[in-house]
Amino acid sequence: MVSIPAPPPQREARELLELVLAAASLDLPVEVVFENNAASLLSGPAAGAWLQLAEQGLASLFVVSTDDSDPFDSLAPGVTGLAAAELPLRFAQRTWIRA
Repeated sequence: MVSIPAPPPQREARELLELVLAAASLDLPVEVVFENNAASLLSGPAAGAWLQLAEQGLASLFVVSTDDSDPFDSLAPGVTGLAAAELPLRFAQRTWIRA
């Protein structure tokens, strides 16, 4: 599981994408969690590359909200919304890579 707590600089964002692609090419189950405002990566210029990962079944994408009133209405297809309280329960047995 790759956790992205904040949007990285453009070069680092590409490197993160390459890390996820490398894991997917090894047929490892990949989950990417976008925390805080890192979800902006899913709506900017690089959004297409991230969303293709989900569309092709190469990675599961999650957006975490700390605001309980956010219904995740604006999420792209293939992106799952999670409340912050769900993180420890859902990913307790996973190896975390904090980007």
